[in-house]
Amino acid sequence: MFEGLLPSNINIYVTTASNATEDSWAEYCPGYGAPSAFDTCLGDLYSISWLEDCDIKDLRNETLQQQYEAVRARTLKGTKFNGSSHVTQYGDMSLSAGVLSSYMGSSPPSSSHYSTSQGDALSPFVSIPQRDADLLHFQHKVRKSAVGTQEYLEAQEKLRTEIAHRQHVDYSINNVGNLLFGFKNSAKVLTSVRPAGQPLVDDWDCLKTLVRTYEKYCGSLSSYGLKYMRHIANMCNAGITADQLVAASIKTCS
Repeated sequence: MFEGLLPSNINIYVTTASNATEDSWAEYCPGYGAPSAFDTCLGDLYSISWLEDCDIKDLRNETLQQQYEAVRARTLKGTKFNGSSHVTQYGDMSLSAGVLSSYMGSSPPSSSHYSTSQGDALSPFVSIPQRDADLLHFQHKVRKSAVGTQEYLEAQEKLRTEIAHRQHVDYSINNVGNLLFGFKNSAKVLTSVRPAGQPLVDDWDCLKTLVRTYEKYCGSLSSYGLKYMRHIANMCNAGITADQLVAASIKTCS
């Protein structure tokens, strides 16, 4: 979302977990490295790489740029099994020359944490696509509950509800696209990626309007449905109006 939005002179420096076309990856998940007491993923590969870099480095000496490069290398390499993304920078790059302690304070580096300076990945663990963290949570709750108990039945129902919601969002977004652009052209239009440097959408008010319109007739996108934000942005870029989306949404979801 930062493409084209942050000019270089506004005194803001930003890193994000992946580039504009990728998902980030969850880490320390139930059954995949998280302590048994936890039912949820505890972070993503980017955030834990950043946090653990802060733990082991001397923040009085490491610059934002040096940390960016270390965290980017670790996140790009991913894990032994799967999951990687391209960490990106935006905004005023001159700020990246500053040392971390200027923004975060400082404390003695810890030798008990993993060293990102080696550029290695979290080899014992498996990365989970970030958007599947909720699904993994419900699956874990079902697995650890005794069959037939109230806890098991409730967990099973939540899992079924989550799966049904995902299926509904997948179907409805793609069917709306088919109605608007035709079966032959829909996938190409909806998944189109703009050249680097261009914003996701030309008219941000249009994007807000179309998201609200879809959700009014087809239900909440939820965190899972955010994977389709580019699809809706491309509807705006193709000139689709709210009235057109209303008609397609009613036909799809009524």
